[in-house]
Amino acid sequence: MNFLSLTFLIALPLAAVVLPHLSEKHRIPFLLVLSWFLYSFPAPWAFGLLLIETIVTWLCAIGIERKRSKSFVVISLIINFGLLAFFKYDVLHLRIESPAGISFYTFQTLAYVIDVYRGKTEAEEDFITYALFVSFFPQLVAGPIERSSDLLPQLKRPFERTKKDVREGAVLLLRGYILKVMAADLLSVYVDQIYASPKIYGSIALILATICFAFQIYCDFYGYSLIALGAGRLMGVHLSENFDHPYLAENIQQFWRKWHMTLTTWFTDYVYIPLGGNRKGNMRTYLNILIVFALSGLWHGKGLTYLFWGLGHGIWLCLYRMIGNHENEKNDIQSILLTFTGVTILWVLFRADTLKDALCIYQRMLVSWNMSGLESFDLLLFITAIIGMIVSFGLKEKDLDHPYFLFLVLSALLSARLYMLGMYGDSAFIYFSF
Repeated sequence: MNFLSLTFLIALPLAAVVLPHLSEKHRIPFLLVLSWFLYSFPAPWAFGLLLIETIVTWLCAIGIERKRSKSFVVISLIINFGLLAFFKYDVLHLRIESPAGISFYTFQTLAYVIDVYRGKTEAEEDFITYALFVSFFPQLVAGPIERSSDLLPQLKRPFERTKKDVREGAVLLLRGYILKVMAADLLSVYVDQIYASPKIYGSIALILATICFAFQIYCDFYGYSLIALGAGRLMGVHLSENFDHPYLAENIQQFWRKWHMTLTTWFTDYVYIPLGGNRKGNMRTYLNILIVFALSGLWHGKGLTYLFWGLGHGIWLCLYRMIGNHENEKNDIQSILLTFTGVTILWVLFRADTLKDALCIYQRMLVSWNMSGLESFDLLLFITAIIGMIVSFGLKEKDLDHPYFLFLVLSALLSARLYMLGMYGDSAFIYFSF
């Protein structure tokens, strides 16, 4: 279910127009059928897996509430993580394609079961409503990872959508599409070329491509998140924010409070705190941090590059905590640049196809000081991407009242999309593969 697909671009306005005219009895079934259709349309077999996890967690939560038995939590964990390992990590080496969004809806359903066990939320008796909570199409494939206490009440309450919701939703959608089409996709052209054969390029090209990737993945994932928020808002649903200007973070701890926030809070609440958090001494705290970030790396993918990317962040955070009290540190541009530089260096592990490629890139960045690869850098595409980011971050609700400006932005957005389709083909969101 690609947000750039014609199917989605038809389904979203259809839902937005139809919903106000449906009775409360028919609203949830309508959204569920639409969500299931959009998910199964490109890959029908993946729908079966989604349905299995939905049924299992729904039954386990009801069992927990009625019998207060921990065994239902264990059953849910075994089945859900078992399916995740089988399909995403291909433990039997069957070369099975990973279903889109399996990491996201697995974490969302497991959080629901655990919260029911902890008494933080009640089990949802109605299967149709619960299935929509799992499958709500704006956030099904790549989050944000919603908590049942936030999303379920919104789905169950009477439909309510104000004019402000529509206007804010439209702005969020437009900002998201600009970041994806006019920034992330254009930056990917140079990044993909350099990272496809890193051993033939010089350090300057590799450094430039890595910086471009830092902004590509941010614009890509943040763009998706904004589209998800905007789509939800058009249906009267307020989804969770997933980013808060992470590249303006002044340290690594702050970065992880601003980047992919719903994943960070998931690992904090369901892994870090149950392991003991920071309540059992410094050494145990550091171990817990390393475990969390190692699991975070593996959540993104099965390669060693992801594992070492996660561990790199974990080690950095441990070192940061070892330094001492940071409560009185001053805000300055130097701290922001140092944090961005460290995060960008670690993005090499995330983007490289193999660990061998990542090590090659690091080595060539240090010693191969030549201009090889710069001739492929398209300055016009880079400038367009910068303009796209500036427009997206500067776009406000009041700008919808200026038709000429809006026409200009939409024309630029369409032109960039058609250019990418014509020159490089279609492109999915990066996090769709996770």
